[in-house]
Amino acid sequence: MRSSVIARLIILGSIAILSTLFIQFYIIRQQQNVEERAFRDKAITALSKVAKRLSKNDDLESFTSLIKHPQSNYFLVNINDHINVNTLDYYLKVEFQNVGLKENYEFGIYDCDRDSMVYHNAVSYEANQKNIRPGTKLPTYKDYLYYFGVRFPDRQANPFYSYTWVSLGLLMLILLFFAYSLWIILKQRTLAEMQKDFINNLTHEFKTPLAAVNISSDVLLQNEVIQENPRLRQYAQIIKNQNQLLNTQVERVLQVARMEKTNFQILPEPVNIHEIITDLVSGTEPRIKAKNGEIHVQLNAMAPVISADRIHFIHIIQNVLDNAIKYSEDHQLKIELETYDEADKMVIRCADHGSGIPKEYLKKIFSRFYRVPTGNVHNVKGFGLGLHYVYQICKAHGWKIRIESQVGVGTSLYIEIPKVIS
Repeated sequence: MRSSVIARLIILGSIAILSTLFIQFYIIRQQQNVEERAFRDKAITALSKVAKRLSKNDDLESFTSLIKHPQSNYFLVNINDHINVNTLDYYLKVEFQNVGLKENYEFGIYDCDRDSMVYHNAVSYEANQKNIRPGTKLPTYKDYLYYFGVRFPDRQANPFYSYTWVSLGLLMLILLFFAYSLWIILKQRTLAEMQKDFINNLTHEFKTPLAAVNISSDVLLQNEVIQENPRLRQYAQIIKNQNQLLNTQVERVLQVARMEKTNFQILPEPVNIHEIITDLVSGTEPRIKAKNGEIHVQLNAMAPVISADRIHFIHIIQNVLDNAIKYSEDHQLKIELETYDEADKMVIRCADHGSGIPKEYLKKIFSRFYRVPTGNVHNVKGFGLGLHYVYQICKAHGWKIRIESQVGVGTSLYIEIPKVIS
C-alpha cells in the first residue's frame, strides 16, 4: 500500500471519527434537553400547585414566578410563611402523582431564624424502598425567608456529563481499534517492501550467472565434439532451454517490480499490432509444432495501428501465447488468435482448448503470484506473474481485459482497445 493511500486513510478515518463524535454529542445533548425540559415543566407545575394549596391563593402564575431552579435536579419554592411538614409531604405526593412525576425525591424546609433546613426527608416511589435515608444536606438560598426545597437525587446535577463520559469511552475504543489497524497496515507495508526488495535483489543477482550459463551453453553447442555426440548435444540443449526458461521467469519478476514503482510510465507510440502478432506467432510456431499443436490466426481489425508501448505490447502477446501453450495438453494444443472490430473498440482474442479455469478462480486470475490450485500436481511451471503483468499493462494503457473459461473446454482472453476518434 502506497504512502499516499495510507495518508488518505488516516485523514478520512479521522474525519469519520470526529464527525461521529460531533453527531453523537449533538444527539445526546438534544435528547437530554428534551428530557430535562419535560421533567422541569412537570416539576414546576406540581410545585406551583403545592404552593397554591399551602397559601390558599388562586393565582397560580404568581407562585410559578417564586420557584427557583438553581440546579437541574433541585427546586426552591418561596412560601414566605410557616410550613407544616405533614401537609407539605401530603401535597407533594399528590401533585407529583397528578403530573405523572414518579421519581424518588428529597424535600426540606428552611427556617430563617435558624438559618438552616429544619426538616429533611426522603420519599421513594419504588415498592422495595419505602424507607430511604436522605442524602447530603440540601443547599440554602439566602434571598428567601420561608421556603422549601425539593431535590431529585436520581437525576444528576449535570446529566450531560455522564453521557459524555460514556461516549468518550466508546470513542476511545474506536480510536484504539483505528490506531491498531493503522499499525497493522504500516507493519504489513514494511514487510511487503522488505519482501519486494529481497525479490528484486535476488532476481538481479540471478542475471549474471544466467548470462554466464547461456554463453557457456552456446559454446558447448558449437563445439565439434559436442555436435558429434548426440547425447552430449542433447544435454547441452537441455541446459540452454532450461536457462532460457529461468531467465524468462526472472525477467517477469523484474518487469512486475518496475511496474510497481511510483514513477512507472508507458511510452506510447504508433504500433502496428498485426505486424507484431505475425512476428511473434512465427517465432512461437516451432514450439507449438514440437507439441503436435496448431495455431490459427485471423487478423480482421480494419485499423491495426494503435498508440501503445511497443515493448510492453510485445510482452503482453508473448505472455498470452505462453499461457495458452502451457495450459494446453499436448494432444489438444490448438490456439486461436484473432483481432476484430466492434462498435467503439478493437478486440484481441486468444483462445485455447486446454483444461479451463473453474468459475470461482476467475476473479483472482489477475492477482500477483496467484496460480489456479491443482492439488499436488505441479506440471506447469511459473510464478503466477504473467497475467498480472498483462493486466497491469492493459490498465496503464486504459484497455479492458477479461477472461471467459469453461472447465474441460478451454479459456478465451479478450483485450479491448478503445478506438481513437479523430
